[in-house]
Amino acid sequence: MYVRWEDPEVEVLESGGNRLVAKKTERFVPACYRRPKPGDPHVLIEQWIRAKYERREFETDTCKDYTRGEMRGHLMKKAKDENKYFPRYFILSEAENCLKYFPKEGAKEPKATIPLSEMNGFTFHLVTPERTFVFSASCREERDAWMAALTAVLARPLRPQDNLSKAALASTNRASRHSWFR
Repeated sequence: MYVRWEDPEVEVLESGGNRLVAKKTERFVPACYRRPKPGDPHVLIEQWIRAKYERREFETDTCKDYTRGEMRGHLMKKAKDENKYFPRYFILSEAENCLKYFPKEGAKEPKATIPLSEMNGFTFHLVTPERTFVFSASCREERDAWMAALTAVLARPLRPQDNLSKAALASTNRASRHSWFR
């Protein structure tokens, strides 16, 4: 996406460069927000740039949902004994140190309460038609880097070989060496 810079914006850059711009665009970056580092996946850098320049998330002190210690909303939750997903209403509460979910918004009692102290904050799942893989990273940064890299790969357009059947893939030498083609 090409954005035309206006003369006043160019003048600001010329007069003080990135430091002056950062004073404005990074004024209220939450402590929990991960700033990209050299060598990070492209998708993390892109998210940072979009947050700073397109959405201008850090220019005001307006509290973001993810910084308040509480969040409410709907998510799809997988059924315990079936491979079906159902909409559920969730409440994350730092004050109560838990994540609660309800069958629907407005329900009086939660269907379950998950203590945050019992959660491993560095896990992530990959779901395929045959299986759900659960992974655990050693730290938040490692988990975020893996998730960003996976997201970047999954967002790429399909290649012609991606449309081959599993049987066709299994018949090739390269594919038969990899367990994910079983």
